[in-house]
Amino acid sequence: MTKVSRRVGLELELLAPSGLTRFAFAESFAERIGGSLEFRLHYHGDGVLPSGRPNCILSRSVRVLDSAGKWLVDAVDDITIAMPPSKETSWTARTDDVRLALLAEAVSGSPSSNYREVLRHFSKRLNGQWTDNGVLADSFGHPLALVQGADAVRERVCEVVTRPLRPDERDAVVTAILQTAKALKFKIPKAAAMHAHFDAAPLKTTARLQALITRFTQHRSSLWKMLKPNKHCQKLGPFPDMVVRVAREADAANLPFSAFAAALSLAGADKYCDLNILGVIERFPRHPTVEFRCLPVDFSVEATLDRLDTAEAFILEAASL
Repeated sequence: MTKVSRRVGLELELLAPSGLTRFAFAESFAERIGGSLEFRLHYHGDGVLPSGRPNCILSRSVRVLDSAGKWLVDAVDDITIAMPPSKETSWTARTDDVRLALLAEAVSGSPSSNYREVLRHFSKRLNGQWTDNGVLADSFGHPLALVQGADAVRERVCEVVTRPLRPDERDAVVTAILQTAKALKFKIPKAAAMHAHFDAAPLKTTARLQALITRFTQHRSSLWKMLKPNKHCQKLGPFPDMVVRVAREADAANLPFSAFAAALSLAGADKYCDLNILGVIERFPRHPTVEFRCLPVDFSVEATLDRLDTAEAFILEAASL
């Protein structure tokens, strides 16, 4: 039997007041916990280029390391949060290859926010050379990444992403995040949400995932009353009808999990539901988690921790973990 991990990774969407940025949050948070900063890149896709190649954006982010030098939280951009344009400028990097973007994100990291330092490890791995127009090219002259100006207003967006937190550290980290944001007078974006990621491994059986889907559907209304999701959040919703039908009709005793997962995918399983199960059913998920998405951002520590307890308890009970 797969061991149940009680760790949870969190994403909280915040917005810095005018004059501050996510870097100010990270600096203040690091001071509060006795940690340090590491400047990094954060990848997100932004459609396609005129050539048909993917438009991969690498925005400026910052990681807070704990007192032992280990990752604790990242403060990153979230493109779902719209911002009015400003006259302040910063920089961003861009590439047309998802694999290069993911590599650049993975190996980025510098105590300096200078873009050449942030991209230094990426450049070294690919024998990169900087050209005069801000292009990082390989030894044959092929472009690897383009650094260009960007509107600095995007740096007011501050999605706080934690490492998977152990039960014995969760409350202290959540408290420090919320108290730091509140002290800096950060705001909650209109459509903000908090997402909680729980380990997907124990749910990779037909019976357990079937139970989770059907029981979540059955109890969704009562859960919403307890959790009070943000009514302005547009990225929530019930499971698609066909997903629920597949779950209800599955023969858990005889249907292999791989076949059940494939059927759920074909039925239209989607990320933008109250409960995102893609990390359970995909063969190679980027996040191997079940994501509880219908949680609001709340500066009340007590209310936030109560909601996390409710979400965890529901998953454990519904799937008989």
